[in-house]
Amino acid sequence: MIDTPAPHVEHSETVVSTDGSKPSVRPDESQPAQSSAPTDTDKTVVVDTRTAAEIEADLAATRDRLTLTLDELQARLAPSAIASRGKAKLKGIVVDEHGGIRVERVAAAGAVVVGLLVVRGLFRRARR
Repeated sequence: MIDTPAPHVEHSETVVSTDGSKPSVRPDESQPAQSSAPTDTDKTVVVDTRTAAEIEADLAATRDRLTLTLDELQARLAPSAIASRGKAKLKGIVVDEHGGIRVERVAAAGAVVVGLLVVRGLFRRARR
């Protein structure tokens, strides 16, 4: 994934309590606030103090990140990409780091195939 840092827009949220306690200012959601479990008496209202331009900039940045993520997922899940990864994995199993064939692995795979064919032939003969 291509990590493109999102433009950071400074803003804060003013938390206004409806129970008469002192309001506080909390930084944006990238720094989670310490909070306890909500209760019936916990009635706070969060007021966003960002301007329309700041909200639009946040939306545009989020849209750009989503577009990049979707493009990356589409590339990863393309049938040709899946086939290429499978081919590379298989090649890594049967070819050594110098480009030579790993004879012992190819021979083992061949023995498995021959064994399966023999078992198949035995079952076919048993049916007749």
